[in-house]
Amino acid sequence: MPEEVTFDAKRQLICVRSWGECGIQDWNSSKDQVLQLNSKHGCNKLLVDVREQEATPGTTEIFQFGVSWPRSIRVALLVGKGTQED
Repeated sequence: MPEEVTFDAKRQLICVRSWGECGIQDWNSSKDQVLQLNSKHGCNKLLVDVREQEATPGTTEIFQFGVSWPRSIRVALLVGKGTQED
């Protein structure tokens, strides 16, 4: 899987780093990990670094992914040249 999910206890921040070709299955797997860390640590801040990701899933897949996203988790997204328009 071209993604890693970690918890930064010092900053109370969940981090996702993504690289290469990532499909919606990768996103869903990472989402499950984020939700587990959210539950375990009570952390609602998420930093997603996609600067090294080469492409994103399609618009419909992204919409369906976000529909069930918890409103309590706040997301900051770092984009790169390969994903800027996506």
